[in-house]
Amino acid sequence: MTNPASDLPPAPAPEAADAAVPQTPASARVLRPLFLGTGSEYFGIWIINILLIVLTVGLYYPWARVRRLQFFAGSTELDGYRLSFTAVAKQMLPGFSIALIAFFIYTIAETVSPLLSLLLLALFGLVWPWLMRAALRFRLARTAWRGLSFAFAGSVRGAYASFVPMIVLAAVVAVIGGLAVFAESAELVDSLSFSSGIPGLMVSTIVILLLALGLGLLFIPWIHCRIKHYQHSHFRFADRQSEFTAGPARFYGLYLKSALVALGALLPYLALTALVAGVGTLGGGNGEFTSVTVGIVSVLCAILGWQIVAAYFVSRLHNLVWSHTVGNDFAFAAALRFWPFLWLRLVNLILKIVTLGLFIPYAQVAIARMKIESIALAVSVDLDALIAQAQQGRVSAGADAAADLFDMDLGL
Repeated sequence: MTNPASDLPPAPAPEAADAAVPQTPASARVLRPLFLGTGSEYFGIWIINILLIVLTVGLYYPWARVRRLQFFAGSTELDGYRLSFTAVAKQMLPGFSIALIAFFIYTIAETVSPLLSLLLLALFGLVWPWLMRAALRFRLARTAWRGLSFAFAGSVRGAYASFVPMIVLAAVVAVIGGLAVFAESAELVDSLSFSSGIPGLMVSTIVILLLALGLGLLFIPWIHCRIKHYQHSHFRFADRQSEFTAGPARFYGLYLKSALVALGALLPYLALTALVAGVGTLGGGNGEFTSVTVGIVSVLCAILGWQIVAAYFVSRLHNLVWSHTVGNDFAFAAALRFWPFLWLRLVNLILKIVTLGLFIPYAQVAIARMKIESIALAVSVDLDALIAQAQQGRVSAGADAAADLFDMDLGL
């Protein structure tokens, strides 16, 4: 069998085309998923879920989540066949119960002792890799295409290995914060007070934030790459398993470009805010009116800037991740275009505000459709033969994953 991954181009520029076009061997087929669900269909599910969750004080959440996942899976079609989500609510109850109990314990601990709440957060951080793996195994084992379940083959050891740098980074920041608190309690930070009157504790807080920001900028792209590598290197269907080929350099490039986009969005915001303030001052206008105007302009510019940065980062990350997810006899490519995606986010935001939130399900469907239909899958294997072989031999990897008692859905 040939591997179409070697014939795929690198992650295409989002503005280049409406959808990714893999360059594949003549023997390969290019499949494009379709999202056939509508906002009006999902609105009925969404509004009933909201009402029942409120009426049952949250206890209906597992049933609501099942209905939501069934809708989005059942609305996704590939090669003429729709996906299906086969879980039932009672299978989600253990994970939901654990999450609910953990939330109540943390809420109580926060009122009793800040130190205890920090220890609980640290404990949650330590079990997070295990929870992520359990959730992935649960979700994929109960998602099927043409009657054959998917699976996630990542190990617990691999999950922790991918998260070790994040845990270490969080520990370093926590230690720095602890040292600052100790210094403040020992009255050591008083010596940091400036003649301008800035207290030493404020100085130490600023130092902590700068150190955390610096460490984050240095390590977070690498950590992000490791996590995505763990996730996208262990998807399974029948006897095929995916592989993730992007290295840390691409993630550093993504974060650097996103930072430049953020800077580009910040400069007009500052300039426009200063211009409005200057016009109001020079024009001798009412000071209160000028302040209100500046505030409104600042908020609108901040919202627009955030939407620009978020749309850029999400679209480029989507393309990066899926265009480097490959395997034996298959490869993905994605081309989620930045400008249409930004426009969709802005329209969704405006309509959600105008409708007081009632447009949320329509917005979620529109986003899902654009993301799903931006992906293409190139396969150079006979899918009918592969599925028939898997079903006859009963080698559905998803069945093995579903048998694990500790797999659960936590709404992650």
